[in-house]
Amino acid sequence: MSPLLIGVLIALIVLLLTNLFTVIRVVGSLVTWCRNIKRLRSLPSPPGHWLWQHALKIGPTQESLMYMQENHKRHPNLCVYWIGPFIPCVLTGDTEIMKVFLQQPGESPKAPAYRYFEKWLGQGLEVSSGAVWRKHRKMLTSAFHFDILKQYIPVYNEVSHKLLDIWRPFVGTGESIDVSEYTNLCTMDVLLKCIFSSDSNCLENK
Repeated sequence: MSPLLIGVLIALIVLLLTNLFTVIRVVGSLVTWCRNIKRLRSLPSPPGHWLWQHALKIGPTQESLMYMQENHKRHPNLCVYWIGPFIPCVLTGDTEIMKVFLQQPGESPKAPAYRYFEKWLGQGLEVSSGAVWRKHRKMLTSAFHFDILKQYIPVYNEVSHKLLDIWRPFVGTGESIDVSEYTNLCTMDVLLKCIFSSDSNCLENK
């Protein structure tokens, strides 16, 4: 047998083995994914469409918020919403369940949707992961240590009381208000007071 033919046979064997390992890995990933989907299917979930499930009922609208609030009453610990038949979205209000995820070592992997913010926010703490996330997290940890934040508690309390004083006249009137505007001004007051020691009084001057 000529050396050329032997070389071709070896190359074909290597190629077949490489493809075989790739197929095995893909099949293994699919099996794991199917098992995870099966486990998630056993968790509480509201009735949905046979194809798009809850995709049309979840979004940044008041109707969507009311829909999720009603489901939270039925399933207070945990509820799974499905975006189509294969993409789960798990929501929980149980502190013990949250603790399991928050106490995991290392950083939490970001959802694929965060990729859409990269061009806007860059590779910061909000959207990054891995080595970049660890570097940024290490830089910020000391600045947001509880002992440092504790000195600003009087500022948080003062501004929160102002916000409650503004909202108090609306209690029992049945009148609706846009709370986002007030909470934004409340946040601005806290930031300006804590960072620049400035009494901006954004809430009072609204």
